[in-house]
Amino acid sequence: RLLHFHMGSQIANLADYQHGFKEAIRYYGELRKLGLPVDYIDVGGGLGVDYDGT
Repeated sequence: RLLHFHMGSQIANLADYQHGFKEAIRYYGELRKLGLPVDYIDVGGGLGVDYDGT
């Protein structure tokens, strides 16, 4: 009942997240069409962090 995907780490471009979310929604719709219940969508990964101050 859980759809989990990992976006990646150190993602600096928010458009990449938008694309990933759109794909997750599309995939969710396909699972529902097949009659598979999905109660949660879990997104792993994280935004990029400027560790060295550049």
